[in-house]
Amino acid sequence: MKSLVLIAILGCLSLHAEAEITIHFLGTGGPEITKDRQGVATLIEVPGNKFLFDAGRGVLQRMGESRINLPAVKNVFFTHLHSDHIEGLPSLWMTSWFITKRNAPMHFWGPPGTQKMIDGLHAFMSHDVVARVNPVVKPSGIRTMVTEVTKGIVFKDDKTRITAIPAEHGDGNPALGYLFEHQGRSILLTGDSTYTPTFGKMVKKVDITICNVYAPSLALLENLDEFDEPIPTVVRAVSKKLASPEQAAQLFIETGAKIGVFTHNIFYDSTPEDIKERVRKAGFRGRVHIATDREYVILAREISVHQPEPVPDDLEINSLNFKDVLKNN
Repeated sequence: MKSLVLIAILGCLSLHAEAEITIHFLGTGGPEITKDRQGVATLIEVPGNKFLFDAGRGVLQRMGESRINLPAVKNVFFTHLHSDHIEGLPSLWMTSWFITKRNAPMHFWGPPGTQKMIDGLHAFMSHDVVARVNPVVKPSGIRTMVTEVTKGIVFKDDKTRITAIPAEHGDGNPALGYLFEHQGRSILLTGDSTYTPTFGKMVKKVDITICNVYAPSLALLENLDEFDEPIPTVVRAVSKKLASPEQAAQLFIETGAKIGVFTHNIFYDSTPEDIKERVRKAGFRGRVHIATDREYVILAREISVHQPEPVPDDLEINSLNFKDVLKNN
């Protein structure tokens, strides 16, 4: 009887240990203004640590709506420095400091130019960097550390490793993707890259590949010259630096993804089902999911997609209640 109890306990512990990675798709849009999509931002949580990849428009709002423990988000990785990937950073950096009392520095990783961007952030917020300090808002929490990277392992502890991979993104270069590995599980984030063969050369098998998608319909692409400017010029230019559904399918195939997930979604005149069908026709036989804001994925023995909890009408996170409202993890 004791052995059966022990087996049951060990089984429960094993399941708990495997359910260790949660991917929050906080924002899933591009720079376009849409009703339901904020700027791109993806948070990966493991026990004891959080890693944010890009900080698009509305990232602080989406974190609050999902009750993310804001002061615990201190590690931020930029795929590149286009505005739609960094414009949510000022509020994340500043407001989570003085409202939710972050008392440790934030660490930023990104391509060359990241240090200059963070220096500019300090200059932009120079008044509050000084004026907001008080007995409970510590100056240590507004300090920053920057590591500029081009390729290779950029973060490593006893359970987690993050590797930067050079990516191709046209006028967004220098650009990076990141391979996130944690206790035998792996996630590839390609950022805003177009098809980049380096990903498939460096990553042969991964649980999840997260890719952007730029999806003007095939009919639109085939008849561009029939449209007035700026449509032909814009579509041709953007098509060169983002991933079409077919290019994304190739990345999913070459990186051995079990599931391909789209974020930084730009649909134009296509529907989600149009995009999935083009991926299937291009040969990818795994699961395809188009993320929406605040969805989250749990990566364990199985990969499961979860819808977010509704946002209460009276949600307010302030300096008095943040410890009660935010998840303590």
